Amino acid sequence: MVDISVFSTVKENTKFDISCYVLDRITKNMPHYTLIRENISIPPCCMLADPDFNVPGQIDILLGADVYYSIVHGIPAQIPRNSLYMVETHLGYIISGPIPVDGLNYCTTLSSSAKSPCRAENACHLIHGSNLEKLFERFWSVEHVSDLNKRTLSPEESLAEEIFSTSITHLENGYLQVDLPLKTPNAHLQLGISYNQTLKRFENLEKRFAKNPNLLSRYKQFIDEYISLGHGKYVALSQKNELNENKYFIPHHCVIREDSLTTKLRVVFDASMKSSNGVSLNNIMLKGFPVQPDLYDILCRFRSFPYVFVGDIEKMYRQIKVNPTQTFLQNILWRDHPAAPLRCIELQTVSYGTNSAPYLATRSLNYLADTHKERYPLAAQIIHNQCYVDDILYGCDTLTELTNTYSELTKLLGTAQFKLHKCSSNSNTFIKVLQNASPQDVFELKEHGSPNRVLGICWNSKSDLFSISLPKPGPELPPTKRRVLSTIAQLFDPLGLVGPIVVSAKIIMQQIWVSKIDWDQELPNDILVRWSEFQRDMPNLSKLTIPRYLFRDQHFVRLELHGFADASLKINFVKKQSGSTKNTQFAKVGAMCSPFAVTSSRKNCLNI
Repeated sequence: MVDISVFSTVKENTKFDISCYVLDRITKNMPHYTLIRENISIPPCCMLADPDFNVPGQIDILLGADVYYSIVHGIPAQIPRNSLYMVETHLGYIISGPIPVDGLNYCTTLSSSAKSPCRAENACHLIHGSNLEKLFERFWSVEHVSDLNKRTLSPEESLAEEIFSTSITHLENGYLQVDLPLKTPNAHLQLGISYNQTLKRFENLEKRFAKNPNLLSRYKQFIDEYISLGHGKYVALSQKNELNENKYFIPHHCVIREDSLTTKLRVVFDASMKSSNGVSLNNIMLKGFPVQPDLYDILCRFRSFPYVFVGDIEKMYRQIKVNPTQTFLQNILWRDHPAAPLRCIELQTVSYGTNSAPYLATRSLNYLADTHKERYPLAAQIIHNQCYVDDILYGCDTLTELTNTYSELTKLLGTAQFKLHKCSSNSNTFIKVLQNASPQDVFELKEHGSPNRVLGICWNSKSDLFSISLPKPGPELPPTKRRVLSTIAQLFDPLGLVGPIVVSAKIIMQQIWVSKIDWDQELPNDILVRWSEFQRDMPNLSKLTIPRYLFRDQHFVRLELHGFADASLKINFVKKQSGSTKNTQFAKVGAMCSPFAVTSSRKNCLNI
């Protein structure tokens, strides 16, 4: 990764500082075909950023949305009799749009000078941190076992912990208040102007509203609730605070999940949007570090008790206040209608989309447990050991103990205005207790559909059985490297319940990788046969169910946990890096491991 400066060729003393990843190739030559320039009416007075725009050529640099609105300053205008548009930028006029395919505009192919209609061709540009990469990371990371007790904090993580420990405050109204963990006390002075880009992003959102009035209604309902709950407040619209320091404006958009039981629409804040000088709010904040157990540990313990409870903390992030001296760094734009005056909402709580939010929220829960562990020992233990972000899963040997623990948990969380909702259990007796306490916050998990997911695993509370989460079926398209790997990466099996099937998928993944085909290239015949067989058999997994409870009413005195691992002969994926060969995350299945055995009490034997 390198930092470079782009100088304007049109306006003097204009410079853009950007960070770039150095790659062998960004994308295919653009455009895909040579256009006949005479058929494109370009005014002679317009200086083009790329005079040879009509000739296929290599892309030297790809500028993203973080600098797009800083470079573009003209209004797009359609070229007469064409599907192309021109827009003025600091680098000159640029031309974009689909290649003309009507009878007036033709292009020459690379292999012949004969005129032929241009054939539309799709291209996918590199996106750093794409959804596919996140799926890969999730696919491999479920096998990783870490030990938080042996974790050594980095200097930045230690600083985040110091800021939290010295700033956490329990307010008189019960809420917890934290400071945003800035890298330095005056880090916010590095922020440039963020209003202009945020305004353009909001105007684009309003265009969606104009096409979908129902979306506007649901979005407005979310904003109104945000204000009514005190999680945000309207303030005067200005770009500076009382100290004449730049405010930071956060763009926002929505994510819709129709299968959600409660919140169908979620508003997501983008605190990574860079301001005019290339610095974002996330750039100046410390991220913190994980403070909760691994998903695997929580699920293992969840399987070791006959009676269990599941639930989550309602609006957990938004129940934690941010120091009022720092809320000028969290502003969003809003208005109910494009004709209404633009208004500014200052967010008062920890906001999803800031890189420190997960740490601040989970660390606040642990602080609460530490503070009240003597008064609520059962609840404190649950928060420390059985809480994953805002989801809580715990179990007990008896219904009495389950009820007492739930009572402690609600009281402990209530000391900081946290509230449990979407609660359920495998015990109908305990569900009745929950319904009597708070009927609106109780639901029964269904056997089919996404609402029955517990930390990503399908669970039928009535039968107390796990089932396998299968990839969602997509359109009938030819298998390509991209489509196959995207499907495989959706296999989520953190407990290893279907390890042999997942290993088969990883072997196919390895073979695709070794074949060195392009992302959108169809699979070779030999791999296609294996993939077709795997895809044909995969629906059979939907018939598989696994008991959630490991011991099925068996009484025992002692447990012994034995584990064995061996290197697979088929999984041996390595890559070369800087002239040497190093194992990568793809080699995890074939990692050597010595046999081990653990003998302990049940509550501790699974805490590895």
